[in-house]
Amino acid sequence: MWMPDAVLHSVMPIFTFMGNTILRQGDDYSAHVIDQTVSRVIPPLVSSLKKRSRVVVSGVADLLISFTAAFEHIPLHRRLKLFELLVNALGPQDCLFAVIILIIDRHPTDSGITSFIIELMNLYSAEIDLNVKVSSIKGIFTNR
Repeated sequence: MWMPDAVLHSVMPIFTFMGNTILRQGDDYSAHVIDQTVSRVIPPLVSSLKKRSRVVVSGVADLLISFTAAFEHIPLHRRLKLFELLVNALGPQDCLFAVIILIIDRHPTDSGITSFIIELMNLYSAEIDLNVKVSSIKGIFTNR
């Protein structure tokens, strides 16, 4: 049986290391290592969180913070694909809004953020996009 908190606690140093070193690399091998790590570790973690009736976003908050903090260090040609992979692994209906909010919150003066967010949202259906907007609005009003 998966213990999401224990797994996430054990895996976070890997993602922190990735953020400090591998995410900055522009080569294909580094991209492959990251892709494989995200696609093999995160889905079982999310599944376990859902089975335990836990909110996915709160269960993976540290992970989201780690990736969004590394945003500016990820080579431009790899950003969209990496965040698409991350959002897909987490479940876009559950986490796309959180990824977007964290990126905007973390990098409010970056002029390229708006176009990146638009590109990321264009990868998903209108239903998911609407969910992002509604969840974002709810977050704004519940944090006041």
